[in-house]
Amino acid sequence: MNKTRKPVTRLYNGRRFWPSFFLSIMLFNAHANDGLQPNIAAGVTNLRAVLEDEIQSYDKKGVNYLRWHTYWVVDWQPVVGAKEYQITYFTSEGVSKKTKILAHPPFRLESALGDNPKSMGFLQREIQLQTIQSLLSISIAPRMADGSIGLPSPLLGVGQTYP
Repeated sequence: MNKTRKPVTRLYNGRRFWPSFFLSIMLFNAHANDGLQPNIAAGVTNLRAVLEDEIQSYDKKGVNYLRWHTYWVVDWQPVVGAKEYQITYFTSEGVSKKTKILAHPPFRLESALGDNPKSMGFLQREIQLQTIQSLLSISIAPRMADGSIGLPSPLLGVGQTYP
C-alpha cells in the first residue's frame, strides 16, 4: 500500500497557524522599518599614514649633532556632517578610557626622537618605531552634530605607514 503524505499544517483554533504567522511577521517588519531605521554615520575613508621628520642641527665641541623628532601623521577624507573626530587608543593593556577629540584631520603623534652625532644618522629610530607599533594602535571615528558616532576605522599601528 503506497500512501502519499500531505504536508501537515497545524491548526490553531481552527485556522492554519504557520502561513498566517509568517505573513504577520513579514507585515510587521515591513511596517516597523518604515522610516525607523537607525541613522548610521559613515566612517572615515582614504586613510593615509606617513612619517614626518623634524631635524635640528647644532655643533657641540666641534662635532655636528642632530636633534630629531619623528612624527606619525594620519590623514583622511573629512566625513560630511562630522562635527569632530574621536581618536581611540588601543594599548597592550586594552582600550584606553581616554580619547582625543579633533576638529579636523590630520592626527599627529611623536613616535620617535633622538639627539646624537650627525654621523650616526637617526640612531635607534627603527627600533623606537617598531616598539611603538607593538604597543599602541588607534582607531578614528567621526562624531556627528547629533552626538552619534560613525563607524570606526580599522586599527592603525602607531608609527606604521598606511596604506
